[in-house]
Amino acid sequence: MNEARKSSDPAKPAGMSGPDVLEIRIGPDGRVYFTGLPPEFLEIAAELCPDDPELAKRMEILKKARRLRSRESDKEKRGG
Repeated sequence: MNEARKSSDPAKPAGMSGPDVLEIRIGPDGRVYFTGLPPEFLEIAAELCPDDPELAKRMEILKKARRLRSRESDKEKRGG
């Protein structure tokens, strides 16, 4: 289930790079489990599981990538 395959479905939203199936399970203790979590849903997962160390690591990577892209975009806008 954790296999990240590209969708051949033309109805899949543009930019979705994750697997075809995202599985969300809620355990009897209320914990939320994800299988096949694409980057597009990372922020939602982190909000549902704020104490999950793996999601926290992935969110930090995402934030760093966004800051880098923002700086690069700013440089391009300034012509440099």
